[in-house]
Amino acid sequence: MLDQDSVLTFMTAYAEAFHSFEPERVAPFYAFPLTLANNDGVQVISNPEALAGAVTGVKQLLDARGYARSDPPLFSEPTSAS
Repeated sequence: MLDQDSVLTFMTAYAEAFHSFEPERVAPFYAFPLTLANNDGVQVISNPEALAGAVTGVKQLLDARGYARSDPPLFSEPTSAS
């Protein structure tokens, strides 16, 4: 069973890889084939090269919209319900 620290470590590494827009950092987090859902619909991504194209496409779209960078807190501590 995974503990909270292991999950947080994994999710932080995933978020940092995705925010890098470097396909070689993103690909190890996926098993192929995979499905990708976005505004264009659902795509089947069959290999790391196809994923690189998708990551590059997202980066180009964000660049065209003037995206520079965001640094939101990745995860917050869980809170208990009152």
